[in-house]
Amino acid sequence: MSVTLFTFVIVLTQDITTQVNVDLQGPLYAKSGDTIWVNCSSNTVPAGESAEFLLDGETINSLRRHNNGCYSASTSKECTWDICQCSENGKTYGIRINMNQQKPDENVEIVCSMKFKTGRTFYLNDSISINVLDITNPKISPVGSPLVSGTNINLSCSLITTLDIQMHWDCLNLTSLQFEQTKATYTATFSLHLRSSFNGRKCTCVARFKQITTSSTITLNISSPPLITISNPTECNVTSNIMLFCALSGELQTYGFYLWTHKMNGHFIRHLKGNVNKVTSTLLISSCSFEDSGEYICRAWNQIGKEKYESNKTTTITVNQNIYSDEYEKMSTQHNVNMTTERHTDSNLSITYGPLAGGLVLFVSLFVGVNIGISRKCRTVNLENRGNS
Repeated sequence: MSVTLFTFVIVLTQDITTQVNVDLQGPLYAKSGDTIWVNCSSNTVPAGESAEFLLDGETINSLRRHNNGCYSASTSKECTWDICQCSENGKTYGIRINMNQQKPDENVEIVCSMKFKTGRTFYLNDSISINVLDITNPKISPVGSPLVSGTNINLSCSLITTLDIQMHWDCLNLTSLQFEQTKATYTATFSLHLRSSFNGRKCTCVARFKQITTSSTITLNISSPPLITISNPTECNVTSNIMLFCALSGELQTYGFYLWTHKMNGHFIRHLKGNVNKVTSTLLISSCSFEDSGEYICRAWNQIGKEKYESNKTTTITVNQNIYSDEYEKMSTQHNVNMTTERHTDSNLSITYGPLAGGLVLFVSLFVGVNIGISRKCRTVNLENRGNS
């Protein structure tokens, strides 16, 4: 009789053991530096309402449910929802695991162990293997800041990895799947025509391998100044006419021109009013002379909403420095007199003089590089003998 009873107890205990199970759930892949979450569940409440978690054979945390609270052995404190959790029925336990120490291209094993008492004490485990991948966040190439409305840019991001990944851009509710691979480098590009309404919007470069996704995001910082096209640098002869132009483009809403600014060697000379026709301002220089040489700056503005943007561009006028010699030669020929020219190369000074119409005519020119600078608004000085001496 006693033998029969003993056999029945053994069979009953084995049946209870096989009916209890432990199930550990977590991701199959992770990247180095990631934070992952794993859940360990049983169909039976474990002894002490607790669960132990191990990473590569070493205990990283144990959780215990007590007085309707969930407590962590690693911190000796009650769990916060983003660190660890226990279900109300005491059958499920979850923890966050940092993959900071794991190297890429390695597998790590996570084990969950629970203790049970059903006639006897026994432990049940379940484990998962996680592949730590060689993948990081994509690197977005610099695009400058601020970007200019009305222009085109190419957003580009790249990632170096040995994995067979997919890449794309998510930008302005559009998805660009264009990417290319050169050996272990993947590059995704996205072409964009900029508008002021894009200011503050975000564009995200995404890389994906199976269930793992990495990404990097850029915020578009867009300015809307008028884009200026201006005349090329010009050379003129004395007494000839020159027309400078300045044209605007881009995303123009409310816009206009300021006065042209004339400078010589960086020094302000004067303001000039241009002839404005819609998006163009023209400036006529009549009878070009030495004092017209220098830099000419076109300045414009554009207002979008409450924001006002300005821009400017510069061109130059260079007066032909040999033209006066030709004029003097004509004058001397007409009046049958000899004109003498002295050039002082050490001081960039040229003096031409000679008798003319009963007096002495003196021409002084000062050359600075290829530009001609005049300290006063006078090109000729006539010294005439007005007395009877």
